[in-house]
Amino acid sequence: MIAEQASPVSLLSSTLNSTADGILVINAEGKVILFNERFLDLWRIPLELLALRDDQRLLDHVMQQLVEPEVFIKKVVELYATPHAESFDTLYFVDGRVFERYSCPQEIDRAIIGRVWSFRDITRQVQAEREREQLRTTMIETQQAALRELSTPLIPVARGVLIMPLIGTIDDERASEIMEALLDGVALHRAHTVILDITGVQVVDTQVANSFIQAARAVQLLGAQVMLTGIQPQIAQTLVHLGVDLGMLTTRATLQDGVAAVLR
Repeated sequence: MIAEQASPVSLLSSTLNSTADGILVINAEGKVILFNERFLDLWRIPLELLALRDDQRLLDHVMQQLVEPEVFIKKVVELYATPHAESFDTLYFVDGRVFERYSCPQEIDRAIIGRVWSFRDITRQVQAEREREQLRTTMIETQQAALRELSTPLIPVARGVLIMPLIGTIDDERASEIMEALLDGVALHRAHTVILDITGVQVVDTQVANSFIQAARAVQLLGAQVMLTGIQPQIAQTLVHLGVDLGMLTTRATLQDGVAAVLR
C-alpha cells in the first residue's frame, strides 16, 4: 500500500540509497544530474562542497584522493569520446582504499542521454587477498627452507666430526646449498672433519664431482677436511672414464668405514 502511494521519483531515490555502490549519473553535457548518498560517503564529499554545485571543484576533490589521478581522468575522457563504450577498472586511493569503477551509457529509446558511474569499495577484499598471498608466500618459503634442510642434513656424530648423508639428484642449486651448509656447519660446530656420504646418490658426473672438490677446497680454508664415502662401483667407473681426479679427497668405501677412520 505504501509502495503504491510513493511517487516513482521517491521510489527511485530510495532504491539508489539502498545500494552498496556509489552511483553517479552524468548527462550528455557532462553535468552531474543524480547521485546517491553512498557516492557521497565513498568519496567523502562534504555537503558544503556539494552545495556549491561546482562540477570542477567536485572533480578536483575526487582526483586529489587518488594515487593516479591522471589515469582516472584519462579513462573519463576516453569514455566520453566513445559514448557507447562500457568500462570496468580499479581505483587506488592515497589512503589505501581500493574501489571498483564501472561505467555504462545511459539510454532512453536507444538514444544515449548520459553516463552512469558505479563505485564499489573493495578494500577489505583486496586486503584479505593480500594477506592470503602473504601467507602463501610465507608457507612456501618455510617449506623451501625445510626442504633445503632435508636435502642437506648435517649431523654431528662426535666432537669436531660432522656427517652429511646425501640422497637423490644433485644439481647446481643443490650443490650450492651443500656448499653453504658445509661451511656454516664447520664454522658453527668448529669441525675438523666432514664426511660426505653419497651412498644414496645414483648419478655422479663431472659437474657433481667438481662440486664436491670445490666444497672440499672451501672447507679446507676453514681448517677442516672432507671425506667422501659410499662411492658405488658404477659411479667409480664413471668417474674414471670421465677422468675426474678426486685425489684431494679422502675416500672410504662405506660410511661405517669413514666414521671408524675418523674416530680411530
